[in-house]
Amino acid sequence: GVMIDAPMHGDSAPTFGVLETASNITPAANHAGEKDRALCFNNGMARYILPFFPETDYTAMAWIRPENLAAKGLQQIFSAWCAPSDDPLRITLDNGKLHARLESKRGGGSTEGIPVKENEWRHVAAVKKGNTLTLYINGIPDTSVSVPEHPTSNSHEIAFGANPRFSGGEHFHGCISNALFFARALKEGEMQRYSTIP
Repeated sequence: GVMIDAPMHGDSAPTFGVLETASNITPAANHAGEKDRALCFNNGMARYILPFFPETDYTAMAWIRPENLAAKGLQQIFSAWCAPSDDPLRITLDNGKLHARLESKRGGGSTEGIPVKENEWRHVAAVKKGNTLTLYINGIPDTSVSVPEHPTSNSHEIAFGANPRFSGGEHFHGCISNALFFARALKEGEMQRYSTIP
């Protein structure tokens, strides 16, 4: 079910999937302190092409280290935004709090905001299964929200570090590693396993 597997070990090249473009990113150490095993996003992004967007169930995840929670506007850690009312999944920072969100013509939803700390690594994931969107922190389900079961998206691109198609960017300020996107809803046991990978 994996569609994009981007370790981000010093560059944005995926081990599975297709990279469309990457800009304004530099190598960084990961949460284990290993050099060149993560990427620092400096008003940049890594954008990947999808053959289709999953219809019902999907999962996005990554290790993140926020570095400027006071920055104005949204900071998109992961985004599949395509057009207004066509945003089938995002993991975003909004006023220093972490959310999983979905917007579609059939409705949408946002999980409760979870406070995070600057310069602290954590594993984050958003899992959509049926009509439920769940935000995971360090492999543990934290908060959920009801969303449309079939949002019906025309998105064929996803980005880590920014909004893939919005001219305003909505850039994430910080580091990312081990970025993944699946065309299925991962189970809690799987999530815990991925959250221990450096």
